[in-house]
Amino acid sequence: MPSTTARPYVSTLQPLLSPLRPHTPARGRLVLWKPINTRTFTDLNGRPIDLPNEFIDHVQQVLVHGYAESTLETYASGLLAFHVFCDSRRIPEDQRAPASPDLISAWISTMAGAYAGASVKNYIRKKVPR
Repeated sequence: MPSTTARPYVSTLQPLLSPLRPHTPARGRLVLWKPINTRTFTDLNGRPIDLPNEFIDHVQQVLVHGYAESTLETYASGLLAFHVFCDSRRIPEDQRAPASPDLISAWISTMAGAYAGASVKNYIRKKVPR
């Protein structure tokens, strides 16, 4: 059974304190870490779709419970690395999500020399729309 206690961050992956990102076990980051901007569902033309909050919450729960524990932890590690990158460069919260393609490219380029190719690929898989 997975631990419910958050371990200390590794010294090289320590985010700044934020009420948007509570210290939690890795798998909890995908649910408990919230962007400053609320998510907007859009149609293929980019127009907002008006959905009730309950539906949006349900979509998130289905997504979180649809992955293996190890996959959630990998995605959560990428999310942590992204926020540490943003913190170190003083990227404002409102520019982190939704993140621009340029910001994602800058983050990936810094990871390319520090992480194995497979790790970078796994980290960005959940961040970059297909």
